[in-house]
Amino acid sequence: MVDTERTVATLLATNFVDGQAAGSITPQDMRDLIVSLTHQYGDCYISTPAATTISTINVWVKVAGTTTIGSNVRNVSMPANNRLRNDGDQTRIFRVTATLNYITAGANKEIGFGIGLNGTVQANTEIRDDHLVAANERTMMVQGLVSVAAASYVEAMVVNRTDTDNVTVNKMVMHAIGLTT
Repeated sequence: MVDTERTVATLLATNFVDGQAAGSITPQDMRDLIVSLTHQYGDCYISTPAATTISTINVWVKVAGTTTIGSNVRNVSMPANNRLRNDGDQTRIFRVTATLNYITAGANKEIGFGIGLNGTVQANTEIRDDHLVAANERTMMVQGLVSVAAASYVEAMVVNRTDTDNVTVNKMVMHAIGLTT
């Protein structure tokens, strides 16, 4: 038997309809319900930092560095560094959080962080920081709710709004928790 992930709307419209005849909900329907309502989750962290090359001012770039996937995952994988993919069957709203420690070589920079969906920063996740002292490590947290289709992915991204000085994220932990759809 194959358990099928379904949206809540589909479950309510087909399997769990008001006025349904007694006994019409099958054990398969119940398994599908449980699979559909169970959260997806995963995380990754930077295990080897690297400078993120900023080639153009005001252009978002995926945070560089080698990342390692956490040990507690369900229907989330990391097919590339700093990338958490929805391995479920359905589009889900994910609560994505990234906490980062970063530095820049220069002073007086406006640095932004955001959550990217398939390489595009989601406007509802962007945060900015004024990095005033060169080589002074700063801590930022970015988060948001992102609709992630099956096989799509989220990433932590950075932008330098001042110039093309590189940004190095020394530490990062990114979590993605899929909510019921």
